[in-house]
Amino acid sequence: MSRFAGKGLRPDQLPPEIGSVLEILAGRGRMPPPGVEWEAWLGVVAHHRAAAEAGMPIPEAGAMPEAMRDRLLGMVRRARLRGMTRAAELVRLAKALEAGEVDYLAFKGPTLAAMLRTGGLRPSRDLDLLVRPESVERALACLEAEDYRPVYPFDLAKGEIELRHAELHHWVELHWHLGRLFDDFPQDRLDLWGSRTQVDIAGHPVQSPALEPLLVYLAWHGTRHLWARLFWVADFAQAMAAPGIDWERVMELAEATGLERMVALATVLARNLLSAPLPAALARRSRLMSMAERASSALARVWTVPPLNDREALYGMGGARYLMWHLGLRRGWRARAVVAAAALRPTHRDHGVVALPWPLAWLYPAIRLGRILSRPLRRRQARRENADR
Repeated sequence: MSRFAGKGLRPDQLPPEIGSVLEILAGRGRMPPPGVEWEAWLGVVAHHRAAAEAGMPIPEAGAMPEAMRDRLLGMVRRARLRGMTRAAELVRLAKALEAGEVDYLAFKGPTLAAMLRTGGLRPSRDLDLLVRPESVERALACLEAEDYRPVYPFDLAKGEIELRHAELHHWVELHWHLGRLFDDFPQDRLDLWGSRTQVDIAGHPVQSPALEPLLVYLAWHGTRHLWARLFWVADFAQAMAAPGIDWERVMELAEATGLERMVALATVLARNLLSAPLPAALARRSRLMSMAERASSALARVWTVPPLNDREALYGMGGARYLMWHLGLRRGWRARAVVAAAALRPTHRDHGVVALPWPLAWLYPAIRLGRILSRPLRRRQARRENADR
């Protein structure tokens, strides 16, 4: 074990329900320890999308309350069926885009499952597709011809649009930039298009980014969302155990994009929580790994019982604390300035605080900063008021 081990987050620092889900995601499939509240455990399993895992234990009759066991069996069946239907739908959409001569990359979801997961299934809420900016309108036309409809109005600056099938329970996130155009993700330096590969999904070759640049993106994505769902950590554990991944190349790309600390954090979480083997390319970077160990300890408040959604997890950490934590995981003042600028970009809630005339619109970032810094005070005040009732 390397000299920087032992400084970060460990499973014994987390609630027992979370520890049980970590055992499932690690493939050990142990039932939760005695005394665990079954309703809470099922909620944690659902939130972290562990029901589709090959290590999901199916208890014998009598090992848990029958109603809870029936719910668990239903969750497992639905999760596995959803994984198979998502894969079939991806193939259908890939064929439609190819027929429309739209260049695309499918990532996460079924393609990542085929590349990494021995069971062939990976939970996903939607299908993620990346197209070139100049192909967005043609891609939208192809998807609309397949009965998908936008959930909200198209906005080129957002870098993505969400679509839902008119009848089936399928969602698509169509991206032309991974992250909004004003976000901090340096997509162009990853060469996602130039390093593409083909992944066999149900006998059809689907276009996907190579794993090396994709892992850099997944580290950024997980960090941006505070690793709020543990199956994202499981993706990295699977990658760390998989043969054939060039981790030196992963780190070259991470360092070229300034995201090496996020990749290190992802591998620290996978090693500490899921016992994944640490690649030599990261073990040699002991200073970087020590920093990632320290950063991981901040996530203990994210994995709670009952689970928190992404927004609640951010509020639980605190907006200002999250911003400082995120800034610490970026290298260079330019990258940190971009992160800070994105965090201070006013939202509709900030505009709702006060209607400023156009000459004073430049004050909205200051209003947003004030709202971020005042959130802990507002939450404490709300708790006091609830306690007084």
